[in-house]
Amino acid sequence: MHKRRAAGLPKDMNKSLTAISVIVIVVLSLTTLGLAAEDSATVTVGWTVNAQQSLSVSSNNLSSASSASQGVESVFKIPEPSKGDIKRGFIKKENAVELVARSNVAWEVQVKTEDQYLGTSDNGNYEKPSSDLSIRGQGRFKQVSTSPTTIAKGQPGEFKFGVDYKVQYDEDYEEGDYQARLVYTITTA
Repeated sequence: MHKRRAAGLPKDMNKSLTAISVIVIVVLSLTTLGLAAEDSATVTVGWTVNAQQSLSVSSNNLSSASSASQGVESVFKIPEPSKGDIKRGFIKKENAVELVARSNVAWEVQVKTEDQYLGTSDNGNYEKPSSDLSIRGQGRFKQVSTSPTTIAKGQPGEFKFGVDYKVQYDEDYEEGDYQARLVYTITTA
């Protein structure tokens, strides 16, 4: 078999043209591949999930304003202590209120009192400070104040928990009509 040469071109020139043609085809192929890579794009998609939270009172033995919102208010009428309670130094009310926290993000429940005092003695000589009241949601008892104090934390979902109250007494206690007005709120953790 004989290869045909292009008419009028020397043999070396024919080889050179063939080599140049191969190089041009390779360069065009690489250029096309490079352009195709430049045609691709990276897309980043982002979104914001708004916190949806509610706090409600599921059951209790005290008066409360209960609705599914970010906060509830309750009033705890403090029972009259017995002589044994005064000798022990406190009374404790377990599960005084049961709260239900619902949230689609990590959350915490805080409590604060509306007043610096739980009330005044019947004779008017003694004001019982709010700091005599401690609350426990999860963990240990924490002293109540007019600033928010965290009593429970959790992950997204629904969480029901009881709240315990502990009222401190000392030998100077005087009878009176004492109560705690408490505000519970749910916030993002």
